[in-house]
Amino acid sequence: MGFSQKDLAKGICTQGIISKIERNELNPSEDLLERITQKLNIDKNELQMSRIIFNREEEINTLKNMAIEFHRKKEYHSIPILISQNKELVSESIKYSNHYEVFFKWLDAEMKYHLEGRPKEAIKILNDLRTEVEDIDDELKAHVMISLGAMNYIIQENNLSIEIYKEAEKYINESIHFKTQVRFFYNFSLVLTRKGFYNKSLLKCTEAIDILIKNESIYLLGYLYYQLGYVYSDQKKYDEALEAYHIALAIFKVENTVKMIAMTKLEIEEIDSSISDDIKMDETTNKDLA
Repeated sequence: MGFSQKDLAKGICTQGIISKIERNELNPSEDLLERITQKLNIDKNELQMSRIIFNREEEINTLKNMAIEFHRKKEYHSIPILISQNKELVSESIKYSNHYEVFFKWLDAEMKYHLEGRPKEAIKILNDLRTEVEDIDDELKAHVMISLGAMNYIIQENNLSIEIYKEAEKYINESIHFKTQVRFFYNFSLVLTRKGFYNKSLLKCTEAIDILIKNESIYLLGYLYYQLGYVYSDQKKYDEALEAYHIALAIFKVENTVKMIAMTKLEIEEIDSSISDDIKMDETTNKDLA
């Protein structure tokens, strides 16, 4: 409303008291609260609800962070259970803030895609959210755009996926969680590789790896080195590919990621076979020349 603390305090209390209330260091009396709400021209019950939500904000953020962690670990089945167990808290948070409303809509889109196999509905939700992202923080903007880019990549809409990731780049900065940054660079690398932009793809991978080194984390590190191996292999740079695949294999073994261990071993065998074939071909050519 354009009031300073001094303006609000005038005729009610001291500026210091208003300051303490704002910092949650003082719980105002009913009489003082009544006078503040009258001056601000707001409903007392509305303010009381805001105070209840404020006091539960820690619970809401804990719920949000748990859901994000389940998502990062791809434990998608745990998310609906978590939300179901906290229906009242979710409902309160949505009423309290557009940010939380967007957050839970994003989760709903992810569940429709990963658990229900309804990609068109999921993409529609995310496209609608794409027009709302100006009202939320960069972290949530990034989540929405990364998911939208990834889903379009899966359904082979590669050009659209690249367009979305390029738009998302403005939200990727040090203010957001490093794991969100890494997920963005990894997913962007995948679609760039599919379109044949190998150098750009390698750059996105190395940017992600640098972030992980800085944060002393191995989150998606095996997948990033696997992706490096794949790109180098596509370019027939077999020495670089083998080095990347062997690093990926070591990480997958530490994490006991059985599927990726098997896939990486197959890629290494494929390269070894290609190198062997190239050697035999060179030997045949040399004999012919002789």
